[in-house]
Amino acid sequence: MRIEWHRLDWKRIATIALVGLLLGLGIAIWHAGNEDIPQPNGAQTIMRGTAEGRRAQFASWVFTYDRAVTLGDQVTQEIDGIHDGVYYKNDKPFIRMRADRVIYNSATHDFSVPGPVHFDIDDKGKTRTLDTSNATWTDATQTLRIPGTVTIGSENGAKLVVDNVTVDLREGRYTLGKIQGSATP
Repeated sequence: MRIEWHRLDWKRIATIALVGLLLGLGIAIWHAGNEDIPQPNGAQTIMRGTAEGRRAQFASWVFTYDRAVTLGDQVTQEIDGIHDGVYYKNDKPFIRMRADRVIYNSATHDFSVPGPVHFDIDDKGKTRTLDTSNATWTDATQTLRIPGTVTIGSENGAKLVVDNVTVDLREGRYTLGKIQGSATP
């Protein structure tokens, strides 16, 4: 069999070769990064960072921290030295916070605060403070439990001390234990 080189359509052969090459390159790029990379099995630590939660295009909260450790289960984060925390309402700072430590579960969105936490709350132009040393948020039931003492303060020095607070946001129900002190509106 003899091939007549002058009769071959070189333009057509080049086009087919180019399409094949581009197709192969496209498949290679598409599969790049699909290798089975094992999840890290140890703790991962990040020093000095910032975390932010967003709703639509606006930040709903932001804070800086000294150290964050993601444990081996890859869902539990221990965050130490939280400061400059800000919660926003209507795109304006509403609550400022700081805490020694927060333990957060990224799968359930639950968190606990096993140490001191301080909040400065903008209450219609007046600053209220809230201090406690133990709190737990359960996202599934939308419930905040503070089993210890909560101290609520105001600009004029008034203090209200409340024990065993439970806030059920689904039901709109608040349960308070023993109350001491006085408060002014």
